[in-house]
Amino acid sequence: RGDKPPKAVVSTQSTGEKEALQREGDELDANIRKAEKEIHALENTIKVMNARNSMYRSNFTKVEQSSEDLEEERTLEEQRRAVMDKYKYKRRQVRELQEDLDAMSRTYDNLSAEEATITGQVGDAESRLEMGKKQHSDQMSKLDRVSKQLVRYAREVRTNKGKTTHTKEEDDIDVRDMADFNKSISKDLVGSIQSYPEAFSTLSNLLYQANIPIPSVTGPGTGGSRASSRASSSSSIASVRSDVSSVKSVTLGVTSPTLQLGKLSPK
Repeated sequence: RGDKPPKAVVSTQSTGEKEALQREGDELDANIRKAEKEIHALENTIKVMNARNSMYRSNFTKVEQSSEDLEEERTLEEQRRAVMDKYKYKRRQVRELQEDLDAMSRTYDNLSAEEATITGQVGDAESRLEMGKKQHSDQMSKLDRVSKQLVRYAREVRTNKGKTTHTKEEDDIDVRDMADFNKSISKDLVGSIQSYPEAFSTLSNLLYQANIPIPSVTGPGTGGSRASSRASSSSSIASVRSDVSSVKSVTLGVTSPTLQLGKLSPK
């Protein structure tokens, strides 16, 4: 999953492309106007040539091949052909320029639509990020309050039992916290690499050797990882609250649950 480009970089790139397209479109438009003027001038020239040819045809009389009138007619006919060829070339050039201008306009419209889409995506991402930061801040505040309560209750338990070091109940809480942590980490690992068979097989063997059950995930890739992170966060808070309640009502006969965590053992 690649990082999305910042909104400022995307906006700057899109603006540069739009300005380049606008300049090129202006140049094409100027060339079209120039070609149209030339075509108009050529059309006027053709009209003049046709009028003169008509006049010559109406006054045409049989002349010798070497006469000056015949030579002038041939010259004018050649000029007419040259003008017509240039006229056709200019018309084709105008058509090509118009097609280029249309293509640039379509590209400009597509870039504008793409810029609007990216801007919307960046806005959505920023909104989700802010929401995530707020949720994280709220969770950290709750966790801090619970941690302070846990420390206070642990101190009360030690005072009631006349001890200055960890009690059996505190060791039990540490073991359960570590078990929850192992479960959350293993779930995130499985969710991240389950689409890679070799890596998944290696991780499964390591978890099996450490006597840690392989967790199930809701889906492949990052989606499952995010879901597992939210679930593990909620379960951790619930576990801490449960542990706080246990500490408040502990007695000397409380026993620790049996956990298989490899080499992990209570203090």
